[in-house]
Amino acid sequence: MTAEMSAVEDRLTMLAQRCKNNHDFAVVTRLQLTLYTTLDQSDRGVDVLLEFLRRLGTVWSQHPSRDEVIREYDRIWTLVGSCGFR
Repeated sequence: MTAEMSAVEDRLTMLAQRCKNNHDFAVVTRLQLTLYTTLDQSDRGVDVLLEFLRRLGTVWSQHPSRDEVIREYDRIWTLVGSCGFR
């Protein structure tokens, strides 16, 4: 994977566009995250992960405001608390 980074990136982008289900999209996303971690391009990794979350119905800003972070943090704890883990 590290020998032809550009070709790998192009192929993974193409595969992500062709995924028919969330499982396949998750597998391609994981590979993209591995690639961008290897390339030390965490900003691109964040973009890929945010796109994955959007596809699943969760929309997060790449640069959230403090209020957005607090609101999401509270929402997550509410969900965790409803599962009996809090």
